[in-house]
Amino acid sequence: MGGNRPPIDYGACLVTRHILDEGKKVGFMYREQPEDDFDSGWRFLSGEEDDQYMEDEQNSFITDVDMVIVLDAAIRHYLHLPFGTELERVGDKFVALED
Repeated sequence: MGGNRPPIDYGACLVTRHILDEGKKVGFMYREQPEDDFDSGWRFLSGEEDDQYMEDEQNSFITDVDMVIVLDAAIRHYLHLPFGTELERVGDKFVALED
């Protein structure tokens, strides 16, 4: 079958409307303990969301991580990182946030 590997199923994630509907790139991503067996633990934000925005449930969606990869392929290289990871976009890459 010519070296085609089956796609990796990363599971579900939370993504904001800024990314999903408005086409903004992921500016901040973090991984927390999953809420269920389908949850990857990944949360993707543009970095422009404030507390009020995040409190409105209409501004966040649960979708497949694969959907976010389609919108912003740069995240793919970081999806193997462990729970507790927090990354911020710098150019085309992401860097770990320091406490």
